[in-house]
Amino acid sequence: MHESKKQTPPFLYESILALGIQSWLYHIELSNRRKENENNRRVNNVPFISFLNYDPSLPQNDTAHSFTLHLDVLLPLCMKSLALRCSMLKPSTAEVYMTVLDGKHMDILEAFIDVSCRGLMGQALAGEGSDDEALVRALGTSESVLDFLVGLLAIIHPSQVAVLVMKYFQILSDQEASDISRSNPFSFVWTQLSLRCVRCSRQLRLRAVEKLSQLPAFVALNYPLKYVSDGDSKQANHSSWKTQTASSNDIHIKSFLESCPYPDGKERLPPTHWLADLLTNECLSICSHSCEAVVAEAIAQINASEQVESTKDGKASSFRKRPGLSLTRDDLLRFQSTAVHAITCVYELLLRQHSMDARYQTEECRSRIASIFASSILVKSVRSVKWLARMESSHRARTQWLLCFAYILQEAPESVIRDQLRTFCSYPEFSIHKFIRLLRLSSSTFQCFMDERKCSGSSSPMLQDLSPWIVQESFNTICAATNTLVDECVGLLSSHPHEQKRLAQGVLDLLLHVIATPQSSVTHLRALGGASQALDKFGACMFLEVAGDSLQHWARMILTLMNSTSLSVRSISVDFFVSLLGGCFDERGDVDELALVLLTVMPEVVAREIALYSVSGQISTMANVECSLWPLRRALADVEDANPLDDDRVDAQLSPFLISFCRTCQAVIDGVLIELRLMGEQCVVVGARVEQESAESKPSYSFDADEESLYEAANFFVPETAPLQRLRWLMTLKSLHESKGQWLEAAETLILCANTIADSILHVKNVWRPSRFILWHDNRRSQWLSLVGEGQGRPDCGNTQVMEFANRFLEPSNLFGMVPKKTSTGKLQHPSIAVMCKMLTSVTKEAVLNYLREDGMESLAFSRLERLLKSVMEVIEMRSVSRSSTWTGRGRGSRPNRHRFVEENAAFRKMSASLNGDMTRLAERMLLLAEEEPLDNLNNGNISNSDVTRRRKQFYVRVALFGRKPSRFMESTTIPTFLKWERSSICRVPQKLVIATETANSDDDVSAAFGSQIRDSLSKNLPKESLLIRPEIPTEDELQSDGGEKTFIVVNLVHMDASTLLSRRTDYKLDDSSVIESKRFFFRKRSAPVRPGFPFVEPSGFVELTVAQVFPCALSRQGTLITSEFISPPLS
Repeated sequence: MHESKKQTPPFLYESILALGIQSWLYHIELSNRRKENENNRRVNNVPFISFLNYDPSLPQNDTAHSFTLHLDVLLPLCMKSLALRCSMLKPSTAEVYMTVLDGKHMDILEAFIDVSCRGLMGQALAGEGSDDEALVRALGTSESVLDFLVGLLAIIHPSQVAVLVMKYFQILSDQEASDISRSNPFSFVWTQLSLRCVRCSRQLRLRAVEKLSQLPAFVALNYPLKYVSDGDSKQANHSSWKTQTASSNDIHIKSFLESCPYPDGKERLPPTHWLADLLTNECLSICSHSCEAVVAEAIAQINASEQVESTKDGKASSFRKRPGLSLTRDDLLRFQSTAVHAITCVYELLLRQHSMDARYQTEECRSRIASIFASSILVKSVRSVKWLARMESSHRARTQWLLCFAYILQEAPESVIRDQLRTFCSYPEFSIHKFIRLLRLSSSTFQCFMDERKCSGSSSPMLQDLSPWIVQESFNTICAATNTLVDECVGLLSSHPHEQKRLAQGVLDLLLHVIATPQSSVTHLRALGGASQALDKFGACMFLEVAGDSLQHWARMILTLMNSTSLSVRSISVDFFVSLLGGCFDERGDVDELALVLLTVMPEVVAREIALYSVSGQISTMANVECSLWPLRRALADVEDANPLDDDRVDAQLSPFLISFCRTCQAVIDGVLIELRLMGEQCVVVGARVEQESAESKPSYSFDADEESLYEAANFFVPETAPLQRLRWLMTLKSLHESKGQWLEAAETLILCANTIADSILHVKNVWRPSRFILWHDNRRSQWLSLVGEGQGRPDCGNTQVMEFANRFLEPSNLFGMVPKKTSTGKLQHPSIAVMCKMLTSVTKEAVLNYLREDGMESLAFSRLERLLKSVMEVIEMRSVSRSSTWTGRGRGSRPNRHRFVEENAAFRKMSASLNGDMTRLAERMLLLAEEEPLDNLNNGNISNSDVTRRRKQFYVRVALFGRKPSRFMESTTIPTFLKWERSSICRVPQKLVIATETANSDDDVSAAFGSQIRDSLSKNLPKESLLIRPEIPTEDELQSDGGEKTFIVVNLVHMDASTLLSRRTDYKLDDSSVIESKRFFFRKRSAPVRPGFPFVEPSGFVELTVAQVFPCALSRQGTLITSEFISPPLS
């Protein structure tokens, strides 16, 4: 505004503003003189002290007070006068004209804003105590000042109004207690005056935000920029020998917003987004500082209470009291109210109001509106993450703040987000880690929308109605932001390996929390897509290194999602799993560590899935239990089918391992089902009793490869790294044998347990132990856990009961033979050498008892214990040698704990003494049985047919099935069959069946009885008359007879000793008592009679069958590996 050459009288606004400023300067000078006379010192500035005890009846210094109290009249006059003067300078041809004031006008207006703010604070602080009426009067007066500022936007340039608005907020902000230490808020001393100053200053500023945010031209005043859809970011390459990347300390990452956004390269005033940044920063600062005060006071009170409890006498005088005034409950409520008020202004007035403006509903407009708030919200959120993390996850202030944060991530242009992420990666702050933590806090907070009870307490009915949509969209936004972060920041941090590792750790922890939350299939797809991207960017080695102990939790979630009913989720889970296995094999050369973790936690995952299906009311029978695991079995089959010919992630040498690994996974699933079956009538899954099959249909389990599945699951684990996992499945196999009355196999299984323990004693300190998944147990970290089973109306169907059921399958509580100890970290108890020795003694004694429950097993039991004792003595000797070398190296002053050493030696002595005692008792029993044997049997070459001799024999049969195949032998999703169609198997006849056929005249009746059991089982699916038992394999004509509707059960006795097969006698009786172990079995092959009239079938040769393991063993049956036929010439 240029002054006219002709001298004119001053305008009205000039007189009013000059008088107002002069009255306040005079008032401040008088106040300083009065304080100097009272305290003999000069006060530099007393901004509002005269209003503390203001009495309108007093005549002194009334001019400044009257000016403030009558601003509602004076400021409209000033506005009209200033508008009149500006209109006189408007050119006649200008349609829109903005007046630019000169420096003198701006100095006057700035001074006027200064004294007005101080006057408002003085008016708000007038009265005693926390007088709300004075604050209400001040808020009413502030309306006149704000209307004046809003009016200036219509007549002067916005850049000059921006200076005045910033001045207004700055003066009010400075009027807060000046001695508040932001660097250490815990040591700040609160006073009643400081509390009132803080409250009044913040309320006046919030009122200004409310006023300015309602401007109809708010969006236009911020000059929103246009952004291209794909952004303009250039990603940094990874530093290598070929592409050298300098340190980020030497590189200036130029921001898109820092560069000039205008085509001509010239800056504009005011800068873009000036008003939105100003209002947003003010609100977020007020909210952050209010939350700081509440959290700091809570921490101070907790520390004080801990110091009281730590004293011996419990007196409060024993600890250092907090200085100053402690905040009362009313003070804390006021701070919380202010924080909620501030963040509500951002959420409702700044974001929601303008984003829902009917004028700006195109996609481009919504994106530009979000961009004007993006920088301030992102930067302020990152700086306040410390205090947000200390608040309750469902606190209203934290919830609305993070909703604003999620809105920016969802609606702002991608180029703005990427630009800000690059800024967060700058050296040396590396604020990107705080940004990741902010995403983690968001995932925890947004879980509260899953609970309708928490949403019902929200003041916004819209949040309650849209809570399901908000949950999905918020987590989708988190996943999308994580993907952008990984894509943008990994290259920028390539020259800082430590920071890149921290970035990987934060990203993986965030994705794990998202995946662990029950979400829609779309969200799970995005989360697993982000995990696949992180695996590709960071590499498998860094993934495994960073995951660390959380690798088992990743395994839990991968297996859980592989059992999803959504095909898309299962497919991407399988894809991620194959990528992880392939990457690990390519970079490390093996996947043993990953496979060990997966197979260890799989029983817990399977049991949890069964429990969740039970909670939803979908399980009542074992058939339902088996159906609940079909998706997981199908997903594992897809992993097994990964072909290196059409999948470059799978190495040709990895393919065989994948097949073996997936089959072991299927065996582990079978093992969980077997353990549920062994519970019998006591099988209860989370309060729901599971009906077992009736006695009539129970023979359908006869063909299950239950023994083979448990044995395969146990053999995957080696004693040196996972002895307890191996023992866990061997003990289940032992229980299965005992339920079938197979005592010899149960004893052999226990001997395997004893050998496992002996082999693991030297490595017991290095065995791997799993831990509980805290996100499945802690309701504070996973708020959705309280919703498990909520709709069933049963108190015994919650997450606590689900996890109690699942934990029993992670590791049985009685595995140690004692009550397991609970650890604070959730990690399962680590066994000691003494515990392992007790376990070996216990299983050995139980094995001896099982051996003796069958006749004739004394010598076998003795030989097994003899080998076990030899292994134990070698272990003790090796340990003694290693201990001696350790002591020699450490010297006398650094010996290990002698108490533990003595305890371990005592455990070894007890264990060896127990083994020697068991062997002595077996030797005495064998000697007693030898002395009682009849003397004539010693000299008689024929085998006795007495019942005692018969029971002491081992009977084995060859079994094979031909012809029509029943449905049980078709492709099945449950436990497979141990009998392979048209393939021979060797089965040991249980002793109870031998006893049942004691009245028979021939041993062939044993095979007939065994075949009858198989026929009874097959008769559940086929007509009994179509089932034929015979000792020889049927011919092709016999198989095709009756239209191929017959099923042939080939059963015949086989023998361990082949010496008597050379005899030409036809009434042979084989004695296998001299051979107790073998993996080769023989039987004579018969042909048709060569001469008529002969009643017997002349032998023409014999067949040798070879199995994998020596019988007797932990399995009662084995498939044959090699079949050899020996032909002898016929008799002349």
